[in-house]
Amino acid sequence: MYYLVTERPNTLSFDPKLFTLVKNLSIEEKMSLIRKPFQPEKHELPGGNFPQEHGHRFNSNQYYKSLPNGGRLWRDWLSYSLSSKRFYCLHCMFFGKNAQKSWIYDGFHAWQRLMDISVHEKTEVHINASIVVKMKCSSMAVLPQMYASKRNQVAENREIVHILIDIILFLGQHSLPFRGHREGWSEQIKGNFKDLVKLLCKFSPTLAVYIDRLQIHGRNQINFISWQRQNQLINSVSKCIKKSVKKELDRNNFFSVSIDTTFDSSRREQLAFIIRYVCIIEHSPVIRERLFGLKETSNTTGRQLFSVFQDICIENDLDWKLLLVGQSYDGASNMRGEYEGLQALIREINPAAIYTWCYAHRLSLVVVQMSSCSANAVDTFGNLEQLYALISTSKKRVAIYENMQKEKNPKARVHRLKRVETTRWMSYSSALNTVLLTYDIVINTLEQIKITENADFKARSKATGLIDFFLSERFVLTAICYKNLFNILDPVTKMFQSQDIDLLGAVNSLQAVSSSIKRLRSDDAFNDLCNEATKFMNKSEFTFTSLPIQRSRKKKLLSGETTKDHTFIDPKSHYKIKTYLIAIDSAITCIEERFHSKSQELLKDISLFSVSVLKKTKSDPNTLPNDAFNKFCNLYSKFINHTELKKEYIEFSKLFSYFESTMIGSQCLHPSSATSDDKESSSDLEDSDEEEEKEDTVGLKKNNSQNLGTLLHVFKVCHTSGLQSIFPTLYMALQIACTLPVSSTTPERTFSKLKIVKNRLRTTISQDRLEQLMIISCESDIDIDHNQVVDEFASTTSVLSKHLT
Repeated sequence: MYYLVTERPNTLSFDPKLFTLVKNLSIEEKMSLIRKPFQPEKHELPGGNFPQEHGHRFNSNQYYKSLPNGGRLWRDWLSYSLSSKRFYCLHCMFFGKNAQKSWIYDGFHAWQRLMDISVHEKTEVHINASIVVKMKCSSMAVLPQMYASKRNQVAENREIVHILIDIILFLGQHSLPFRGHREGWSEQIKGNFKDLVKLLCKFSPTLAVYIDRLQIHGRNQINFISWQRQNQLINSVSKCIKKSVKKELDRNNFFSVSIDTTFDSSRREQLAFIIRYVCIIEHSPVIRERLFGLKETSNTTGRQLFSVFQDICIENDLDWKLLLVGQSYDGASNMRGEYEGLQALIREINPAAIYTWCYAHRLSLVVVQMSSCSANAVDTFGNLEQLYALISTSKKRVAIYENMQKEKNPKARVHRLKRVETTRWMSYSSALNTVLLTYDIVINTLEQIKITENADFKARSKATGLIDFFLSERFVLTAICYKNLFNILDPVTKMFQSQDIDLLGAVNSLQAVSSSIKRLRSDDAFNDLCNEATKFMNKSEFTFTSLPIQRSRKKKLLSGETTKDHTFIDPKSHYKIKTYLIAIDSAITCIEERFHSKSQELLKDISLFSVSVLKKTKSDPNTLPNDAFNKFCNLYSKFINHTELKKEYIEFSKLFSYFESTMIGSQCLHPSSATSDDKESSSDLEDSDEEEEKEDTVGLKKNNSQNLGTLLHVFKVCHTSGLQSIFPTLYMALQIACTLPVSSTTPERTFSKLKIVKNRLRTTISQDRLEQLMIISCESDIDIDHNQVVDEFASTTSVLSKHLT
C-alpha cells in the first residue's frame, strides 16, 4: 500500500519525491518517514515490474547488502518513488550535509550501474547521516517524555504568571507602590509586590514551590518577580488594555480628544491624552472616555502640544486626519488660540475636528465672576476663607470645632470647613454650605477661641471680626442668596463632569439654568429670600445686627444738572439693588457671554435630534427648516450625505415614538442588575467619611435621569431597535454627534490619580512606567485576558518565550 500527499503530511506519505516539497519538518515527522521506506516488489508495481532503461531494470535483491559471510543486511535508507520511478536516500535527504544531488532531489535511476548503490552507502556523507539517524532513533523514546515535561513546566510557569498579573492589577488599580526600600527575602517588609507574592503562596502550592526553588537556586532559576520582570509585566498589562480600547475604537471609527497639562510632584509637565468614542456594551451604546497616553513635555506652546499630539496618534495608529470629529480643552491660550493654539493647528489639517471650550471650566468661571460682583459677595467669601485659615491651621481649634459638633449632634457626621480658593469645581458652594449647616457651632468656636487664646492678639482680633460679620443680617441674606444660586448651578456642574453628557444635553441644561435664575429676578423671589433669612436668624440662638442704613451724601450739582441722585433710605431696597439683583444679573450675563459659541449653527443642527423636534417634525414635516443639517453635513461631508440625512430624518421622526416606547417597555420588563448595585453602592456611601464622594455620587445619579431625551437616548432608540440598516446615514450622524466632546474633565480626574501614583515618595519613577501605571489605574474597569497578557509578556525576551510558550 502507498499514499500520495500533496501538502504537509498529517498521516505520513510513503513517496520520497514528495518529501522534498515539504519544508520545516519536525524531528518526529522525519523519523516517522525514515522508519517507513517504500520498497515494493515488482508484482506490487503498476505493470508488474520495475521500469526499464537501456535494457536494464532494478532488482529487488538490491534492497539488501550482501555480506562476506553470506548474510544479508537490509538497506533501510533506500526508498522508491512511484511518482518519479526512481530511488532516494532518506538518510541523506533529512540529515545529510553536502550529499549527492542524485540521491536527494533527482533520484537514482542508472539501472545499468546498480553497484553505485554500494558506492553511495560507503561515502562519508551517507555514513555520517546514518549515524545521526541511529542516534535520533535511540533518543526518540526519551523525546516524548522531554516534551511532556516541557509542556508541564510551561503550564506551571503560565499559572505563576497568571497570579503575578492579578497582583499587578491589584496594585495598579489601587494606585499602590510596588517596590520597597529593601526587598531581600530575609527582610520583614519586602515591598507590596513581594509581600503579596508571599501572602498568596499560602493559597497557591504552585507559587509556593516556585518561590522556594527561587530562594534555593537563585540565578539558576528563571525569575518572574524581579524588578525588571515587574516592569515587563506592567508594560504587558497596559498594552493589553490599550489594545482592548483600540479594538473598541476600531469598531466605532469616530473619536474626539481632550488634552490637558499639569505639574506632577517632581515639577515636570505632564500631558494627559484622552479619547472619547461611542461603543456598544451589551447591545446598548455607551460613551467612553479613556486615557490613551501620558507624556512629559517641557514646553507647552501650541506647536509643541501639536507635535506631542501627532506622536501619540502615530504611536497608537489613530487616523486623526480622517476620523477625529471633535476636540475639547480648557480656556488657555495655547489650547484655544485662534492662530497658534492646539485646536487651530489641528483644524488646519482636519477642519471637521470641531473645538469645544470645556463647559465645566466655563461654568466655573461663571461662579467665580458671580461671586465677586458686589461688595457683600466679596466680603462673604473672603471671610469664609479667613474662617478656614483661622480654624483649620490649628489642631487645637479644629478639635474645638469638631467636639462641639459631637456634643450637639452625637449621631450626625462631623463636618470639616472647606476652602474657597481651590481648584475644586464646587469649592465656593461647599465652603458656604458647611458654614450654614454648622452655623451656631462656628460662632461658638470663634467665641471659644477668644476665651482660650486671649494672649494671641492676632487670633483674637480675627475671631472678633469674623463673629461681628457672621452675626449680621447682610451675611445671612448674602449666604442664602448664593446658596439658592448654587443649588441651581451645582447639578449642572456635576452633569458637565460626567462622561455620557452630550452637546444637546449640555445646551438644554444651560437653558434650564438660565430660566431658573431669571425667575429669581422678581419681587416675590426676593421676599422669599428675606423670609428664609428671617427664619434662619430666628432659629439661631444669637442676636444679629440689622442691615446698615445707608447715609445719603450731598453732591454739588454741576451747571446744567437739574436732577439729583436717587438715594435708597430703606436698607433692604439698597441690598436688593446693590447685591441681590447684581448677583442674578451677573450670573445671567456671564452664562450668555461665556457660552456663546462660534459653532452656533452646528448646535442648531444638533438640536434637531432632540425628542421635542422629532415629535414636532412627525406632526408636520414642513416645520423642518430648509437649511437643516447644512452646517453638520458641510463639516462631515466625507461621511454624511445631506439629502439622504434629511430624508431619513423625516422617516425616523415618524417611527421614533413607537420604538422609544418599545425600548422603555423592554427595559421595564427586563431591568438590569445595575439597579441593585446602585442601591448597594448608595448604602455604602452613606457611611463614607468624605462629603465630596457622597455629593459626587448624588450628582451622577441626577445626571442619569437628566440625560434622558438627549442625543445618547435617541441614539440608543435607533440602535436597540435595529434601525442602523434602515437609516444608515442618520445612524452615523447620531454617532458623530454623541462623540463630540462637551468638557475636558476626564483629564482633571486623571491628574487626581497622578497625585496618588506619583506622590512625593515616588518622584523618581520613569515616564514609561508612570504612563503604564496610570493606564492600569484609570482604566480599571476594562477586563483583560490573562492569557493574552502572558503571550505579550513572553514576547518581550527570548528567555521568557522559552519558558512560557
